[in-house]
Amino acid sequence: MKRELSEQHVRRLKQWYIGQLIVSFLSFAGVIGYSFLFEHEQVTARRVIILLFSVLTVILALKIPFEKELQAKQKIRRALRKCNYYFQTMGQAILLPIGLSYLMLILHRLTHLSFLILTVIFLVYLLFMYIPVTYFVYMQIESLVGRIILLCFLIVEGISAGSQLIMEYTRPKQVGYVLQTINETQAADVVAILVSVTFLMYLWGFKLPSFTFSKQANWGVVTFLVIFSLWYVIWNGFGSGSHVSDILFKYDFSMAKINLKMVLTALTTIQEEWFFRFAILSLCLRALKNNRHQIEWAVCSNGILFGLWHFANGFAGQSWSATFEQMLSAGAAGLLFSSIYLYTRNIGFPILIHFLNDFLGLSSSASMIMSAPGTIDWLTTIGQVVVFILIVIFLMTGKRKQAIQATLDYED
Repeated sequence: MKRELSEQHVRRLKQWYIGQLIVSFLSFAGVIGYSFLFEHEQVTARRVIILLFSVLTVILALKIPFEKELQAKQKIRRALRKCNYYFQTMGQAILLPIGLSYLMLILHRLTHLSFLILTVIFLVYLLFMYIPVTYFVYMQIESLVGRIILLCFLIVEGISAGSQLIMEYTRPKQVGYVLQTINETQAADVVAILVSVTFLMYLWGFKLPSFTFSKQANWGVVTFLVIFSLWYVIWNGFGSGSHVSDILFKYDFSMAKINLKMVLTALTTIQEEWFFRFAILSLCLRALKNNRHQIEWAVCSNGILFGLWHFANGFAGQSWSATFEQMLSAGAAGLLFSSIYLYTRNIGFPILIHFLNDFLGLSSSASMIMSAPGTIDWLTTIGQVVVFILIVIFLMTGKRKQAIQATLDYED
């Protein structure tokens, strides 16, 4: 199911889509050409490859708004068209911000506007830059696996580099501490991703999540979930027990000095919850709508994918033992957050708990990189997983499951 927009909206999106592609490419090609011809910079293989990649991206991208529906027998052309959608997801995620970075250089030289002002303007534009790409490219992906890949890897890994590419030619002194921190924490990219994913889920025919509690939820159960969640984030952030006997009772409430970078880093949890508890969970529920265990399988799939999502931390300097421990813990947390969201129907609940969990953990350790776990760490993680699973089973059975089924409304 895809939601249709009015002809006027489609026409404006087409103009926006084509216009920003052409402006980005011409800015990029213009600066590269000028540096070759007039500044006599060396022609490197890297620049030639990037230029050829950009030409290919633009040529294939400009065809998309004018594509006509293919017949069922045109299987090869259909497959090639699908491949182009995946290619454009990454291609435009690279070309558009790079083009803007060169456009910023051009405007700086022509107008003498400071990089501070230009960076603010371009970062604001970044927040909405992928809206036409969402309509003409992202929306065309139809399979469940394709959509999950699109959400988890192509959109996130692509768009998340937007602000860094836009600010590639700026220096910290030119833009100031705040903008540099926004760049380092990818806060603007997080907002851009939220905008794109929200629009994409709307186009795919899904309802936006609620920030109010379900009337079917028992307030005794909700109170228990709130108390447990608050205790858990405090324990996870400040628990300092080193033996089984004091693991739950010993705390160290010393904190690092709270700063803007710490807050913005923790805000990435909003993106993760919006992805997994809204977008991916909704996709799994739709795919399993004819299965008698629809809810259970959707929650399990969400937890597994959320655990696998943290595998990339092993490539970011974190030890692999710590990464596998984190994957196990995150997978169980994914099960719990999914169950809490389905029961309460309040997406703000898991968002707040996830944010507090990461923020308090960051404030007590000053780092999101976990150290290699010892025996007590593994025992603690296994205990945490068992407790989370027991709560999930509690929410997925009896009257709690009936409450979930009564409010399971994710499609328009």
